[in-house]
Amino acid sequence: FFFELEHPKVKIYPMQYARCVGNLHVIGTEFPYKVKGTVRIEEALLTENFKSSSKTGRALRSSKFFPGKGTTPTGQLQLFDLDLDVVSDRGIIVKNGLFDAEVKGNLKVLHHITTPRLLGDITVLQGKLLFKDQFFTIQSAELHFTNPSVLDPEYSLSAQTEVGGYKILLISNGK
Repeated sequence: FFFELEHPKVKIYPMQYARCVGNLHVIGTEFPYKVKGTVRIEEALLTENFKSSSKTGRALRSSKFFPGKGTTPTGQLQLFDLDLDVVSDRGIIVKNGLFDAEVKGNLKVLHHITTPRLLGDITVLQGKLLFKDQFFTIQSAELHFTNPSVLDPEYSLSAQTEVGGYKILLISNGK
């Protein structure tokens, strides 16, 4: 099967919506079918906090303890195995209790829809970060997903604010 995406507005966890274009191929004769292709995100909104959500019970977290290939967390057979190149030059908005920012990225999405694994980079184009009840303007920030077994990216962040006439520079990096 071959699917061509032309600006559909779709709901893909953890995003509220994503508008994208691209080509997807469904390949195989038995489960899980391989879904390969390239998707360009033109616009998206992510409002999920980066921890467990009481509404959904789902979380953006490490995947190293997730079930192995072919099963869901409940032991059911997976229908699809992902191998997607996802790119965006701009237009992905992250707006939650920590960030109000626009990002771009170049990711390879692997594994299953319920337990995606990532390789690639995300860069903040502009935005603000809330830290210690102060809003900081992000000067630069990057995430590097280097291990598809663990959702634990390397990151670097530089942000600045002014409080009481003093400029404060926040620098952080690590895993």
